[in-house]
Amino acid sequence: MDARLCIEDLTAGYLGAAVLAGVSLAVGAGEVVGLIGPNGAGKSTLMRTISRTLPAQAGAVRLDGRPLNEWAPRDLARELAVMATQELPQAVNLSVRDYVGLGRTPHQDWFGASSAADLAATETAIRQVDLLALADRPFMAISAGERQRAQLARALAQSPKLLLLDEPTAHLDIGHQQTLLGLLRQIAGQGVTVLIAIHDLNLAAAACDRLILLHDGHVLAEGTPAEVLTQERLARAYGHPWMIRRHPMTGRPFVFPADVAPPSTGAPLIHLVGGGGALAGLAGGLQALGYRLQAGVLHTGDSDVQLVQDLGIPCLVAPSFAPVDAVWQAALRDWLAHADAVIVADVPFGPGNIGNLQVLRQTTGIPLLGVSALSWTERDFADGAVATLGAGLPNSLTPTPDTLLRNLTPTAPGTWPIPRTV
Repeated sequence: MDARLCIEDLTAGYLGAAVLAGVSLAVGAGEVVGLIGPNGAGKSTLMRTISRTLPAQAGAVRLDGRPLNEWAPRDLARELAVMATQELPQAVNLSVRDYVGLGRTPHQDWFGASSAADLAATETAIRQVDLLALADRPFMAISAGERQRAQLARALAQSPKLLLLDEPTAHLDIGHQQTLLGLLRQIAGQGVTVLIAIHDLNLAAAACDRLILLHDGHVLAEGTPAEVLTQERLARAYGHPWMIRRHPMTGRPFVFPADVAPPSTGAPLIHLVGGGGALAGLAGGLQALGYRLQAGVLHTGDSDVQLVQDLGIPCLVAPSFAPVDAVWQAALRDWLAHADAVIVADVPFGPGNIGNLQVLRQTTGIPLLGVSALSWTERDFADGAVATLGAGLPNSLTPTPDTLLRNLTPTAPGTWPIPRTV
């Protein structure tokens, strides 16, 4: 990769104190690279150092192979643009169009006259951020999100080779967030290098070719979103457990917090029967209330298997498409012997998993609850066998996981808040 931006062993900070230490990275032409990390990791410090608003304490920053401190300010402004995070003082009396036009200053002569090319670049930038209808409005009279888009347009009007953006989506609604990210991809396709500091990990994963994870002033990880966004690295950087899934449309990582709490000592053990994502919301909610959980029989490749594994819940997992036969039924009986209650989630039953119901029908003395708005007949994909088995199960039905969880309370050792006669 031919690096447009190259940083070598950089140390930078404030008042002699280093915020970044030993940072090295390279970004090529046409790349969209995201800087991620917790507050105080050094993202903004790195951006300020690259933009030359903060001098480096040690190390080197090169743009197109040339040390940053060798660039004349006017020449640097033609190569590098920064999406401003604060309004310029002179913006108070400017229209949106005039504000965006400030981006053309490095390309104008000493008299500041706007050429036809300057005017065209300004109009193009305004159109790109969808502000044409507001172009003649006073800059300070538009909303914070609209001003943020105008700030991006000003940077685009500069026609840079390297574009720096620090939290560009902070004030944008989700529609304009997607528009902005699509625009950045389009700009990168024209050969512009885009470096973006961003807190939203899912937006970063969706928009960026590579991610650089900063932690305590160092590069903790660098690579594709899938390489960087792992549970271990995110837990180390952010001090919180995370779950990672693949986005169903893009295949890119999708990150969300996992509030995994250890079960209460002596809490009731609930066995969960699920499948096909039916345990989503239910397993985590029960775990948050302090219950001990186990699950099964599920099948390899089922999304509920990934869920319970992420939550640290023991699970019986049969091979994909294998029936819950006598072997798995025996294992399930052994597990149920230690359970204080069973909850059957809103899952359909057919030849592959009906064995779970057969075992439950033969099990006595354990409270059984069902979470479904559908009858057994409506969930029967085994030619009537499910309806027959379900009719013989003593159970208490609740329509949704939320309904069940609202009726439960945090556990005390040895207690089960739902009557044992159900």
